[in-house]
Amino acid sequence: MPEYPQIDNAGGLWKLPEIANYKFGGYWPDVGSRGVFAGGRTPSESNVIDFIEIASTGNATDFGDLQSTKYNMGTGSNGTRGVFFGGYDNYPTQTNVIDTITIDTAGNAADFGNLTVARGSTTGHSNSTRAVASGGGDSSVGHSNVIDFFFMASTGNAFDFGDLTQALGQGGSVNNSVRGIHAGGIIATNNNQNTINFFEIATTGNAVDFGDLLADANYICGCSSSTRGVFSGGQSPANTNVRQFITIATQGNAIDFGDTTAVSSRNASTSNSVRGIFAPGENPVSNNIIEHFTIASAGNGIDFGDLSVGRPNLRATSDSHGGLTDGYNRE
Repeated sequence: MPEYPQIDNAGGLWKLPEIANYKFGGYWPDVGSRGVFAGGRTPSESNVIDFIEIASTGNATDFGDLQSTKYNMGTGSNGTRGVFFGGYDNYPTQTNVIDTITIDTAGNAADFGNLTVARGSTTGHSNSTRAVASGGGDSSVGHSNVIDFFFMASTGNAFDFGDLTQALGQGGSVNNSVRGIHAGGIIATNNNQNTINFFEIATTGNAVDFGDLLADANYICGCSSSTRGVFSGGQSPANTNVRQFITIATQGNAIDFGDTTAVSSRNASTSNSVRGIFAPGENPVSNNIIEHFTIASAGNGIDFGDLSVGRPNLRATSDSHGGLTDGYNRE
């Protein structure tokens, strides 16, 4: 992997010829542009999709509609295509449907295929080729340890991937292009967990223990750069404003990052390679707040703007999350 252009020691700036060489050679950092929020409860199930431009601040704009009203889905993207899968479409009824959108083109979602089993409160992980769904609530067995995957380039149904270390619903997820991380959640006895699992996205198999969150938590959400995963909010057991992070490539326990702007749970989070976006869905009533933070720098959340409709249990993805870039624009 090449280094970034060297700083001109005299002026403290990158040299223009070096910037040009790296930019046109395809090695300049890509910070991406668009984050998309979908579904939720208002208080009934919602089919709303809205979007923001991650690199700026401001209110969300209408994008289109999901195929049906639903919430607590898993999400993913390959940079071009966004997917929303599973969830509850008429609580307690769960769905196995996968919706797809083209992130840069506003419009309604279309059918992609089906998960291997219907479940709500699943978590999503993706890179440029695969999307992976882990855990969730399964009406036949309660909480689920199922991990399944599908290929992002073409529509179709999911395939079996493996199992989490235990059956978990309502967890959070982060990933880079290699590794998927599932954190927290709730087990069949309704006890929150601090467990962090990981797996290699390109290789089917069971998840392995990674470490622990700062405390037991469910309804936590996550976003990532290529190196760092950040988890925000959740119930522990009351709503919390805790933000914590891990280094994705290195197993270990989460570390304190800072605070969200409000205690909340049933949240959504997405990112580009630099900036994290967080929508604290419920605190304790639904709200339309969006905040942002810099993934590489620990600190508290900052106001970004508002969702088009305030709603908890929504989900989010982007065209440039940590699973799509290693810090250089080389996709």
